[in-house]
Amino acid sequence: MASRADEIIRGEIERLNALADAAEAVPAALTNALDSWRADSVRSPERVDLARQLALATARAHHAVTAAAMSAAGAVEQLRVHRADAERTSRVWLARHVGVSHREAGAWCRGAQTLERFPSVEETLTIGEIAPGHVDALAGIIPARMVGAELASAIELLEELMPTLLRTARSTTVDEFERFCNHVRARLDQDGAPDRSGEPSRVWLSKLFNGRHALTGDLSADDGVLFRTFLDEREACRRAAARNAGESAAPSNDPLPRRLASELAAEALMSLLRDGAASTKPGRVGLFLHIDLDDLNGRVPDTAHTESNLDLTDDTLWKLMVDGDVTPIFTTDGQPLSFGRTRRLAPPILRRFLAHRDRHCRFAWCDAPPVWSQSHHIQFWDDGGLTDADNNALECTFHHHEIHDHGWTMSGTPPDVTITRPDGTPHTDDQQWRGRERERRRADVRHIVARLEREKRRLALVA
Repeated sequence: MASRADEIIRGEIERLNALADAAEAVPAALTNALDSWRADSVRSPERVDLARQLALATARAHHAVTAAAMSAAGAVEQLRVHRADAERTSRVWLARHVGVSHREAGAWCRGAQTLERFPSVEETLTIGEIAPGHVDALAGIIPARMVGAELASAIELLEELMPTLLRTARSTTVDEFERFCNHVRARLDQDGAPDRSGEPSRVWLSKLFNGRHALTGDLSADDGVLFRTFLDEREACRRAAARNAGESAAPSNDPLPRRLASELAAEALMSLLRDGAASTKPGRVGLFLHIDLDDLNGRVPDTAHTESNLDLTDDTLWKLMVDGDVTPIFTTDGQPLSFGRTRRLAPPILRRFLAHRDRHCRFAWCDAPPVWSQSHHIQFWDDGGLTDADNNALECTFHHHEIHDHGWTMSGTPPDVTITRPDGTPHTDDQQWRGRERERRRADVRHIVARLEREKRRLALVA
């Protein structure tokens, strides 16, 4: 029997869907109107005011929807929806199912937690006196490491300070309030800032928008000393080798190119990593790369990928292959690797095959790379399953346990597999947050027509 709360939530879902249906037409209409503005190049006071109102109206809609998203994230966490879909956390579930980034999903979850802890914040957000960004700044005051009595004490203290915090939020921008909250966080611990000298080292590797990666770290004193020493020794060896090679070469009037110290350090670091990666692997293999033979011969444009499911450029591929070995695993007309009942655990050569074919965990939505995954028997070994390519697929540790311990099942022949929930219903990876199919087709048609109209106007102006 549905409760009053169930009926309210069902009604609000209908309202949100109606708003989403109406809002889907807004971007195309705005694009057409703004194209007309660009075409006539008129900058009148009326248009300046319209642009200002447009930004404000969009911000109001964004704030309202984000506040609703925080409430939805709270419901997902409260009812443990992520466990029903075999996801690790609510944040991961949101990122994979509703079309947002992990960062945005994290902000929703932090906001939901803050609204639950401090009802006055929820009330102030609901009436529009603060923005969702202010809520996220408040969420950052309490360190994530706090638990138990320490956490309860921090929540109680913030509840006393909340009138002052909200008064400050009402009169500051999100950036200004975030800086203010950082100062509050620094003073929250009455014993002062913790001594970080004994904390473990940390390293972050982030992919940038242009395909490059940024490496940052925070090393302990001893790890920093060792890292610096290893790097200096490797740089010294490389300089000595370059100097010896220069002395043995024929004289030249061309000056040696000057290299940045950061470039030399990066080369030394990569050299250390390659040597270290090979030290514990059979045959002193430092890195496994996967590529089809047709791709390698240039007949099919594609790239090689590592067992972290990351692509490499052709230049790097050929540099690594100079001293590398090629291990053929299967051919177009050959038979896949089959070990039948002779081996329960997949041997390394079969794992190489699975890493090349699957590239990530085969569970719906999961993108865990081969290096974090295990070989799973689709028909269990105890039920007579074979250790063959057609009966094995990559599964990350988390989803491997979901299948073996919590009633989830996998069926089919890879790469076409079906995941079934414990209740027998299929678990699909459909992007249910997207608009209805018919509406998407209409939007595509409107977009194409609008694009043709813009091109027609552009050609008319050129003529």
